[in-house]
Amino acid sequence: MNNQIRNILIAAIVVMFSLFKLSTLLFNTASDASNRPDISQRFSQDRDQIEISTAQQAYEKINESNRSRKWNTYNTKSDQNLFKVAQENLRKKLSDKMKPSDNKKQIEAKNKKEKDKKKKLKTGKTKDKKKDEKDKKKEKTPVFVSNDDLIDAEEASRKEDDQEIVNLQNNQNINTTAANPVDQQQDDQTSPNYSDWADKLLRYPNKKALRELIQFKNANKISEELYYELITAMLEDSRDEMKFVGLLGLASEQNVKNFSLLSDFVKGVGVTSEIGVKAKSILSAYNEKSYLSILGSTIVGSSNEFAVFTAAQYIESIVKKDKQSLTHPELTSPSQEEQTSQVSSGEIKTLSVGDSQMYSRLLKDITTVSVIYSKSEIVSQLESAASAIKDILSLSSLSADQLADGSSSEVSNSQKARRY
Repeated sequence: MNNQIRNILIAAIVVMFSLFKLSTLLFNTASDASNRPDISQRFSQDRDQIEISTAQQAYEKINESNRSRKWNTYNTKSDQNLFKVAQENLRKKLSDKMKPSDNKKQIEAKNKKEKDKKKKLKTGKTKDKKKDEKDKKKEKTPVFVSNDDLIDAEEASRKEDDQEIVNLQNNQNINTTAANPVDQQQDDQTSPNYSDWADKLLRYPNKKALRELIQFKNANKISEELYYELITAMLEDSRDEMKFVGLLGLASEQNVKNFSLLSDFVKGVGVTSEIGVKAKSILSAYNEKSYLSILGSTIVGSSNEFAVFTAAQYIESIVKKDKQSLTHPELTSPSQEEQTSQVSSGEIKTLSVGDSQMYSRLLKDITTVSVIYSKSEIVSQLESAASAIKDILSLSSLSADQLADGSSSEVSNSQKARRY
């Protein structure tokens, strides 16, 4: 009996110990299973790794093929770049699968950062918009300036330009040797480098440099050809300040060349712009009787059609004003040099001998030149100028034969020598 009980107890202990071992084994197995990734994830990882390995093998195979065919360096680098991009994409794909939670956090952080940035930009734009509106209100605030103030300002600017022209013209009458900043007795080694000086002159608009340029030309330090090349470069410059300096150079002396360049410039820029108005003002200075010789020489010797057209216009205007001073002296300003004595209303004066000879020569030249041109505008203007000259010659005290011969006993030697 005792043996049976003992055997039962031993069997029970063995069974309990077996059950304990079995439960421990099952617990460990379950724990390992929970810590391992699922089969699909492991399969995906293995597949991506296989793809990377396959790409690596393909790359090595391409390299071997390229080396065997001796491809150039450019193609090899291109293949390397393609492989690196493919490899990086695969690694990124694998990383996203391995750490989905971390990737999600990164995306959320990035989105938040972008939202904050947009919010700041929106706030900044709102502030800038308010500031712009405030500035616009200030700009819209009217500033009242009387017409008299505007006229005074324009008049002051015009007087300043006129004074500058007068100063430049006065420089023509100064002794060029004394006015030249470079002493003529200096050696050539101490003379200025004219190429550098001309470069500075064309780089910076400078009235002082323009005066030096005129002085150099008058002192024969530079040729007249170079002088006009520099003046033309100024007129063709894109800056109005430089154009104006070039115009001042043309205004410093009255001659056929300057008149032609001024005419071309006015034709090019027109008279609507500020620089065009200034150019027209300088050109209009030739619309005086004292410049008839220059206008006549322009018609005879200039190849510039627009300059010829403008000269004919000015000649017609001058002749008509001169005729008016003879037929209606009461309408002419007493300040004109031609009006030396007051005459009663209705009295008609005769054209002087010197003016008669001058207009006769001018008419002959215009008639000769008019047949050269084919443009109707130029021919028409030349004919108008010739018609005005014929009208004023009707007031001459000389006979038609005397005018045709160009001789008169009353004409002095100086008047005979006077020619444009």
